[in-house]
Amino acid sequence: MASLDDLRTQIDAIDSAIVDLLARRLQVCTEVAEIKAETGAAIIQPARVRSVLASRRQWAIDKGVDADFAEQIFRTLLAEKVVLVGPDHNPAVRDQLAAHGSGVQHIAIEVLNAGFTRDALDEAGVPRLTDVIVDSDGHEQVFTVLDPATGVQLSFISRTGHRVPMGAHNVRAMFETIAGNSSDS
Repeated sequence: MASLDDLRTQIDAIDSAIVDLLARRLQVCTEVAEIKAETGAAIIQPARVRSVLASRRQWAIDKGVDADFAEQIFRTLLAEKVVLVGPDHNPAVRDQLAAHGSGVQHIAIEVLNAGFTRDALDEAGVPRLTDVIVDSDGHEQVFTVLDPATGVQLSFISRTGHRVPMGAHNVRAMFETIAGNSSDS
């Protein structure tokens, strides 16, 4: 029977191998993004995302690993990105950048339940800009007010419905929602 130290050494070796594989995966993803940029292919391809998640769930089942746990890991890997938007033809984006300047203005945090998060924000006394908003892809989001000290706004997003990742179109829609809620105040 292995000792606790021996088992921990094995876990350390496995974790090291996982980090090596993550680094390799991220490098390949960078190469994929470069090819997509050169060819004009869409960055987010919902059919591919669904296929990846379905196959990884099946691989987990085949190995006796909880499929929901495996899906959560792969959703995290697929979501590893930053969405950048500029003063394009969208007036809400232009207005937001004119009012607050360039830089990090919004951070979206994925949560399991946007309604629960809204209630927790209220209980903690965090001022909200919106109630739970559901977009056409089924994302449920709650927005806080802009923090006056940092100029950063937070949103908490729960991916329900089609479980499509966020992209630039979601960010533009977010600025439109923020502009609409700001004018309602």
